[in-house]
Parts: sequence; structure tokens; C-alpha cells
Amino acid sequence: MMLTKGEYNIKITDFGFLIPLEGRAREGWLTSKVGTSSYMAPEILALQEYHGKAVDIYSLGIILFIMRFGNMPMEIANSSNRFYKLIRDNRAEKFWEAHIDHAGIEVSPEFIALINGMIHPDPEVRLDLADVLVSPWMQGRYADRDEVLTEMNKREAETKKQEELSR
Repeated sequence: MMLTKGEYNIKITDFGFLIPLEGRAREGWLTSKVGTSSYMAPEILALQEYHGKAVDIYSLGIILFIMRFGNMPMEIANSSNRFYKLIRDNRAEKFWEAHIDHAGIEVSPEFIALINGMIHPDPEVRLDLADVLVSPWMQGRYADRDEVLTEMNKREAETKKQEELSR
């Protein structure tokens, strides 16, 4: 993930792992195991055929979780990971309880529902982009351009101050 200089627009990138969404055979299915494992949907890790859009939504859910909590929701989406097992076994309330207690932050039910839908283990149940965009959490209040610039400039100044003090 990158921020553009000055405007602080978020750009999500994954250099070197570009595959057509409809697959190399153009039949809608992908089979390549590409990407970073902690961001991979469970169907990729299980070496199953998958749809590019569904696994991208999964990865975006992981990124959104990280942006809110400052850490990964799970190390990897397989049965060896206790957090993934909670999601897979339909015990998401325990997953959220553990993360919220650890982070000590408040999280809205709308955010929880959005992430649950984005990282759902079953790609047939997982939200698609239209569902994400119309979710109640995405329709909520967001920082406008001036608020983002003010906050980011403040953080940049604090970082520079800390760097100067550490010299």
C-alpha cells in the first residue's frame, strides 16, 4: 500500500503478481498461487480454482482490518491458525472479542459485518465489490480531503520532530 505525496491518496499495489481476472485461459477460473500468504484467500492456499474478484475482496478485507487494528487478523487462512478456525467454524464473535480486547478499541457492528463478509471462508458467500460499496459502514461518515491533509501534515511534522530529537 502506498500514499501519494502531498494528497495522501491510498494506492494498493502488488508488483509482479498480475494475472487476468478471468484467468489465462479466459474461462473465469484462476489456479496460480501468487501473492503474500497472509493476504491470500483460503481457496488459493488450498490450491483450488478461484475467481480473481473474490480473492481480491478477501485481500482488501485483510487490508481494511489492518488499517483499523494495526495488525493482521490472522497469520494465514488455514486450519492451523486459531483465528481463521474461529471464522471458518462460524464463531466470529470469539474472533472479534479477542481482537477488540487486545486492541482496546471500539468497533462498530457495521464494520464487523463488512469484514466478516469480505473475509468469509466460502467465496460463494463472500461479498462482492458492489456489496462492499453499499455496506452501511462504507456509507458512514468519512474524513474529507481537508481533514486528511491536516491530520497527515500533523503526523509528518511530529515524525520530523521526533527524528530531530533522536539525532
